[in-house]
Amino acid sequence: MDEPLRLNQLQLFCCVVENGGYTRAAEHLNLTQPAVSQQVRALERHLNAKLFVRHGNQMLLSEAGKVVYEYAQNMLRLDGRLKSAVHSLSAKTPETVTVGSNRPFGRYLLPGILSQYCKQFPQVQVDVHYANSETICEQVLNNVVDLGLVTWDPSIKLPPGLTASVIRNEPWCLVAASGCEWLSKHQVVSRSLFKDAPLITTTESSTNWKIIQRILNEMDIGLENYRVRLRLDDIESIKQMVLQGIGIAFMQLIAVQRELQDGRLSEVRFPKGYQPTQSYIIVTKTNGHITASAEQLIHCLRSDTSLG
Repeated sequence: MDEPLRLNQLQLFCCVVENGGYTRAAEHLNLTQPAVSQQVRALERHLNAKLFVRHGNQMLLSEAGKVVYEYAQNMLRLDGRLKSAVHSLSAKTPETVTVGSNRPFGRYLLPGILSQYCKQFPQVQVDVHYANSETICEQVLNNVVDLGLVTWDPSIKLPPGLTASVIRNEPWCLVAASGCEWLSKHQVVSRSLFKDAPLITTTESSTNWKIIQRILNEMDIGLENYRVRLRLDDIESIKQMVLQGIGIAFMQLIAVQRELQDGRLSEVRFPKGYQPTQSYIIVTKTNGHITASAEQLIHCLRSDTSLG
């Protein structure tokens, strides 16, 4: 049987990455540089992979190193959560609640809910980590986070072993900068609109893009009918590009309500009788342990009137 990885080696490796090299990592850890480099080399031998490459005077992560760093962060986070959970059982004290959230949920809905939760449970520490929906689901399955808060869609199958609870259904809208030329010619979403107006959207790997593709297909708008001009991995950046008149974008209503109200953005109507929505869901492990503090946060999420 292979010898298991040692957490202290992963900690040293992460410290080298985060401090940009052995010298600063050794200073941070109050160790000698040879001691730190020896542990990293031992980790490389154990994994049979080179974790760093030299580029001039810089130490950069190799492709294997990038993978190891991502997993090491999750393993160290899980180690901390395990110790916290056991301590809370024995000491009867509140624990840390670790939440994975994608940015639409985390930017527009989570702050207000967390502020109320923190006032109600002032001794509980809440850690929020942002990632895409697929990564968050994996983190829930691997016990890296207590719960996930993501946007999802019925057309996308949830991974086995997870339970989802819908807490809000958010309308989609197609927006353009008010006064732009496309609005004067098109009031309803159609193929002709996309022939004139380029699309600004999310990255191809995102859940949002998969949902947008479904929406386009349901309106019989195929790949040959639209042109993607920009892909951005941030909702606010997409919105800013639309405001500059660069193109049009599918956005969740909550993300553009203010701009629609103050007249900086205008909505292109969907065809009559068609209104796509997207679900905000809580994701938990089906047979996983849920701490009391996590249960309390889930209750706050389900009972918050802003999510209705």
